[in-house]
Amino acid sequence: MLDSFALLSAMRGIREDYVLDVASILDYKKEMPKKHRYSHKLWGTLLIAAIIVSLFSITAYALGWFGLSARVIPSQEGYPDNPSTASQSGGWVAANGFADSPEAKASMEWEQTYWKMHTEAVGDSGADWPENMGEYADAAMIYGVYNQEMLAELLRIQEKYDLRLHTGLSSSVTSDSFFRIAGIEPFLTADENAVNWQGHYVFEDGSFKGEGRADLDGKTYWYSLTRSKTGVLAPYCLYLHDAMSFEEWQSEAESGSLYFALHSLDHGTEGFVFYQSETWFITVSFYSESTIGKTDVEHFSKLFNFNILCQTNS
Repeated sequence: MLDSFALLSAMRGIREDYVLDVASILDYKKEMPKKHRYSHKLWGTLLIAAIIVSLFSITAYALGWFGLSARVIPSQEGYPDNPSTASQSGGWVAANGFADSPEAKASMEWEQTYWKMHTEAVGDSGADWPENMGEYADAAMIYGVYNQEMLAELLRIQEKYDLRLHTGLSSSVTSDSFFRIAGIEPFLTADENAVNWQGHYVFEDGSFKGEGRADLDGKTYWYSLTRSKTGVLAPYCLYLHDAMSFEEWQSEAESGSLYFALHSLDHGTEGFVFYQSETWFITVSFYSESTIGKTDVEHFSKLFNFNILCQTNS
């Protein structure tokens, strides 16, 4: 994560009235024991700590950091239908926005809504689903909307955050048709067969997801790559059980700034490579059974031409 000590150091000497202004905005209440002569100072210190915790990802974004920290919406609640996913260090990561963006907030809200409603709603879908959803048949398929109640929630969230819905999907695309449908040129810097890439689906705006395998320096990376456009309610949001446990750093490439996140597991290594333009968010997530270091991840990232990945489809 970013160095939180630097944030604390920067706040030394901060005036109390400034703290109170921020507290008012965040709806923090000033409740302190009157009998303790240190309580006034203690309350201010605790308040600052609370603000740092609640706004960490937004602060990281404001300071010019665009890695994992700026994308995580902290949440101790995992998937509503699976309590085992809950974690004190958990958080949601959207495909096409930073933590304080409408895209991220909407994506998380829809993900949580979906998992609360989908089990019961599937039974209401009917044999002619999704055609029975009328003009929203395509959206129903994309977002997993199975009845009118779920549709009402989806439209409510879309309107609340003023975003577009995806309206078309090409799935099970072939290697020959993928780039044509996505509207971009091939973006792998190595031979496609060597990297073993396969596009899974492409949305109407050129957003897509695919997966692959890469063998580099005797280490195997299983990876997933998503390209997601801003201004859209993404139909998926990733929950990270240990969102606060990743080591992060930045590196400059020909295409611009790349942001990396790495987490060691008992049985391997997981991580991310992030890149974004004004229009596109590119996320490469990977897992390896090997021990992966910073140099390894930066070498792995060179398999992808991020400038091409951020082309606007014709």
